[in-house]
Amino acid sequence: MPEAIHLGMFAAIHNDIKVIAADIGNAYLHSKTTEKIYTILRDEYGELSENALVFDKGLHGLRSSGARFHEHPSDGLR
Repeated sequence: MPEAIHLGMFAAIHNDIKVIAADIGNAYLHSKTTEKIYTILRDEYGELSENALVFDKGLHGLRSSGARFHEHPSDGLR
């Protein structure tokens, strides 16, 4: 991945392309997921242990998270 960024910057500099960059560290937290994802809480959650926690937002690492993230801003633009 860093190599791709370096190559992109190299190409931009040598072709007089203006580069605008942003870091989106928690992008997947803003998009809903279509998958059913849950976890069972363990003993470290005290009285909440053994309860199921259901996620309705995307998580990094899911196959569909990238697609759901791209749908989120496009839905807003429509």
